[in-house]
Amino acid sequence: MSLICNSSQQSGFRIPSLDAVLKLMEEKYIKTYRITEPGFSVVKLMKDVCECFLAEGTNCTDDRQLNSVEQCCLPNESE
Repeated sequence: MSLICNSSQQSGFRIPSLDAVLKLMEEKYIKTYRITEPGFSVVKLMKDVCECFLAEGTNCTDDRQLNSVEQCCLPNESE
């Protein structure tokens, strides 16, 4: 995964620390989406995205399944 941002429009831009970016994102998502789960973290969210990406690429065999996250990534309601 890569992150591409156009910082050329920002005068005086300096690359921030990853920890500062993650903390700001967590605060934003917790507030915006009213996340109440105490263990929420952007790092976990990104790991989940990677796991779903890998599951989609390895467990699915046809085009219909490749377009459906539910087929390969999301847990069953019984889990």
